[in-house]
Amino acid sequence: MSKIPFTLEAWLKDKSQKVVDEDGRPVRIICTDADGLYPIIGLVDNKTPLPCGKDGRPPYIGGGGGVLFIVTPEEEMTEFEIALENFVMNADASEQTFHEDVKQHAAELIDLARKELIKEGTSKNEMGTMLYDAGFEDGKAEALKDLPRWESNLKSYKVDEDDVIGPWLYYKEHCIRISDLEKLPGFKED
Repeated sequence: MSKIPFTLEAWLKDKSQKVVDEDGRPVRIICTDADGLYPIIGLVDNKTPLPCGKDGRPPYIGGGGGVLFIVTPEEEMTEFEIALENFVMNADASEQTFHEDVKQHAAELIDLARKELIKEGTSKNEMGTMLYDAGFEDGKAEALKDLPRWESNLKSYKVDEDDVIGPWLYYKEHCIRISDLEKLPGFKED
């Protein structure tokens, strides 16, 4: 459970939200439209009246209460989150043991993750497609990183000391070295 600063606007969106003062005591909001600078009237511990502004601040602090907060309930942890938390909290500090623990618990975590995805309406086909697409994109990036690249036509006229001057293939404003193309699989020399 966590606390966020009280605002009248936020509380009016959902009047069932729990309100507490800065000491954690429950405050029941009984009025939100009183005249003056402090339109909110709350009862601390259901007995002590506490006037507050729209920002949840009283005209004074002490005695009857203090600054107001809205209590937000934390979502319950999923099975996957619980298993992951248990694994992380119980992980041994030694590198060798840690890797063994990871291998041991990986299958369990993957099964729980699958269950969570299926609960959210992801079909097995969609899940397989997502995993395939992710692997495909990784493989595609890996395969493309070493391919020869077209260069600006102007670059071919600039020669560095370590630059190999060789025949170029030109296409509009671009060029590519034939020697780079010869390195590709399936290139046949005639």
